[in-house]
Amino acid sequence: TLNEDGSYSYQLDNSNPDVQSLDDGDTIQDVFTYTITDADGDTSEATLTIDVNGLTDGAPTISIDDADADVTPADNSVVEGSGDTVNGAITVGAEAG
Repeated sequence: TLNEDGSYSYQLDNSNPDVQSLDDGDTIQDVFTYTITDADGDTSEATLTIDVNGLTDGAPTISIDDADADVTPADNSVVEGSGDTVNGAITVGAEAG
């Protein structure tokens, strides 16, 4: 948002695929061209360029809920070929960016 007094605020759209694809050291630019008018009606065009620097996200965090708060290997594992079923919830999270 560009204000009448020349100040501005910028909100990065972290859901933008171009932003999400940035790695460490990558940069994209968001460029805004605007026109200013003085009290006499004279105009001048200016450009505001914002550099968006990439940062590679870390590995996602995986956590497994355990209803009885007593985590044992039997609670959260399935023996291969046993036909056993494990019920529960898995939460996967990663920082945006």
